Amino acid sequence: MLFVFFFLTIPWLTLWLMGIHPSPLNQALFSGLAIVGAGYILSEFSEIAQLDISKGFALAIIAFIAVLPEYVVDLYFAWMAPKHPHYASYAAANMTGANRLLIGFGWSIIVFLNFLKTKKKEVVLQEGFRWEIAILAVATLYSFSIPIRGHLSFVDAIFLIGLFGFYVYKTARGKVEEIEVETFIFQFMESISKVKRVILITIGFLYGGFIVFISAEHFAEGLLKVGESFKIEKFLLVQWLAPLASESPELIVAIFFVLKRKAENGLGMLVSSKINQWTLLIGCIPVVYGISGLTLHPLELDMRQNEEILLTSAQSLFALVILSELDLDLKEAVLLFLLFFVQLLLPNPHTRLIFSFIYLGFSFLFFIGSKRKRTGFFTLRKGLKF
Repeated sequence: MLFVFFFLTIPWLTLWLMGIHPSPLNQALFSGLAIVGAGYILSEFSEIAQLDISKGFALAIIAFIAVLPEYVVDLYFAWMAPKHPHYASYAAANMTGANRLLIGFGWSIIVFLNFLKTKKKEVVLQEGFRWEIAILAVATLYSFSIPIRGHLSFVDAIFLIGLFGFYVYKTARGKVEEIEVETFIFQFMESISKVKRVILITIGFLYGGFIVFISAEHFAEGLLKVGESFKIEKFLLVQWLAPLASESPELIVAIFFVLKRKAENGLGMLVSSKINQWTLLIGCIPVVYGISGLTLHPLELDMRQNEEILLTSAQSLFALVILSELDLDLKEAVLLFLLFFVQLLLPNPHTRLIFSFIYLGFSFLFFIGSKRKRTGFFTLRKGLKF
């Protein structure tokens, strides 16, 4: 199976190496197939890597690789913002759109697909994920200060990048667990020496990451051009269609985990992706903006951007409360998806504010109404110890 998905990457790799520029539709098609192939490769090698490193660290590596296209898009907008101020709004739009898409669609689709595959109505995370939820809690609570202040500064960068560094430190120190060897590739990798295995795993990670890197931007460009042909508003394209393209690698990897009956890995990887975007990505935006503009001044946010960040923070808080007991059930997934889908259809200031308070209201109701969620939420602080 690994070789089948490897061959999916070959057509686009060939076009890219030869410098051939197909039509937008074919560009989206072939680069999209390459992302699918790379997604399977990354999911397969992340499981093999668990022979030598903790599951959390393996998933964090995959999440970081898969989210790189999002960095390319967002940091490009941040780099251009000093010369073209309107690009600042695109950076915030892409970042908030990607974050809400990740939870509203990504987390939900894991539960939906797992139900179709196994008939289980919930996806349960292991206790080891509790401290990752704790990191997400800190980042989420901090994010509410951004729309209050109305800018992203180097102070934000120091705090959020530092929080991500702590997350990587904790993940790398996780315990290695025994895993079930099921396939030929697993049996082969287990039979060889650790040095050879590490080299092959590294090659697999680098190849999958390279394919994602050369495919995602072209996939996004192809989709954007198709969208522009239908005269869709550019801000909405940047906020939703571009993130859908740039988020596709991690969503595809997560879906492959579900298809392998390992939905916990899929949800865990998307939690890691959320932490990644809600800490390191946001933290890098003011740094890139400052370097590009040779300034220490913060990146100022307009009213719409502040509303978008507030809405994203409120959604993140609701998702955090739901996941505080380390499981996401079918009803909760449906609610996450419906709230996301309805506010997606109504992109106006009143809707953004209304849904911000709806998310906050549901967060309060779920927190007050469930002793398990309250207990789970208050025990998150244990995960923040060194």
